[in-house]
Amino acid sequence: MEEEKSLLTIGDFFKVIFNRKWIVLAVTLIAFVLGIVVTMFAVNPNSEQYQIYFSMEYPGKSSVYPDGKHFDFQDMVSLEYLQAVKESDQAFKDIDVNAIVEADGIKITDNSLYAGNTSDVSLTLNDKLYEYKFVADASCFSSQELASKFLKALASYPANYNAKAIKELDFKSKLSLYGSQSIKRYKEKLDMLNDQYDYLYSQYNSLITTYGEAFEINGNKLGVWVDKLETAYGNADRELFLTNLNRYGYVYDEDIINDTNNSLVEGLRVKTKELESKEAILDKVLNAGGNITLGTNLPSEIANLKTEIAEIEYKLEFSGVVVDKSNSVWTWEQDKNSERYKNFVRESEAFGTNLDLVKTELEAQADICKAVVVSAYEQQIKLLFSSNNLEVIGGTSLVVAALLSLILGFIIISVVVLIVDMPKYTKKKRAALGMQAPYYASYEPEQISEAAVSEQGEQDKSADNN
Repeated sequence: MEEEKSLLTIGDFFKVIFNRKWIVLAVTLIAFVLGIVVTMFAVNPNSEQYQIYFSMEYPGKSSVYPDGKHFDFQDMVSLEYLQAVKESDQAFKDIDVNAIVEADGIKITDNSLYAGNTSDVSLTLNDKLYEYKFVADASCFSSQELASKFLKALASYPANYNAKAIKELDFKSKLSLYGSQSIKRYKEKLDMLNDQYDYLYSQYNSLITTYGEAFEINGNKLGVWVDKLETAYGNADRELFLTNLNRYGYVYDEDIINDTNNSLVEGLRVKTKELESKEAILDKVLNAGGNITLGTNLPSEIANLKTEIAEIEYKLEFSGVVVDKSNSVWTWEQDKNSERYKNFVRESEAFGTNLDLVKTELEAQADICKAVVVSAYEQQIKLLFSSNNLEVIGGTSLVVAALLSLILGFIIISVVVLIVDMPKYTKKKRAALGMQAPYYASYEPEQISEAAVSEQGEQDKSADNN
């Protein structure tokens, strides 16, 4: 054996392998290609994941969309959102969003990490706070390019939905029933105008809370836009309308006029009887020589009743109504030919006209407010990605897989070649060097074993004789 070792060198092993160079090269290349293919189509698709960091910013950012729909960042990986994004682009038609949801194939986390955090080199954009991260299984997509496009569209969905919701929002919705036949009282119309003002003011106030009154949109500061709304219909206007309505009882519908007069006359009768009762009680107390204690409310109650009765009588008189109090059930009559009634009708119509003018003003303010809010969303909605490309995590590097396959393929085929060709090469080298091979070298394995035993026996006998 020592002779065998001294006979062969490292160069001999490489010479044997080189003699089969084409076979070795072919098998090594096959292993190289096979390793890449298996890694790409078998190993990586089941183990690779894509991840991307992003942040969202939009005015009034909260858990509610502008249309009132609730929002939570976890909703972004729900079937509803995935389906909406899939339907937004034909390129996504083959993505199985149901399978993604069932397999929990896309996850989202709230990261709260800064770009300056050296523990995560992916966050590198101007120390921006990236609030969210998508992690998606590569097996959910046919390619990395498709995954990147889909995940970016998914990240964009809330901001896009906000912008779309704002544009589709009806800023005049509080006035939608203003001219309806079902609305027959000025009080109802006045309430609608007030609600419309409050709605527009709340839209401005939401922006002011976020950006301040000095924030400029569409050529004016937010505070200026609020002032314009106040000029069109402010608190003073609201109070004046309500005061006049309560004082004069303006009505524009014939049926409502009759109903109103019936209610006023009945109210007058009830309050008059109540006043008479309280005054009688007060007279008895005073005539009996008693004193009204400090805790008694009777005098103030009487005073309030007189005020209310006077207001009702003024409304009835203003509209030309004459009340007959001779019976237990009071009746009334309205002289439509009287100057009082004619003036009441004119005043009522003028009151309605003024309300209509305010409605027109508020509709114009609604258009202005919507333009301001839409512009604010367009200016302030931001979607920032930490990188234009997805980060691939998990799986096996194709370069590493290729190198390992290349090395492994070469080693395997080299071992096979050495096993097959080395004995023959050794024999030839012995012959070339004039060396005698062991006498059992040409025997079969069984014969080699028997020869070795016989030789050992001969050596033992020789030792005994000596």
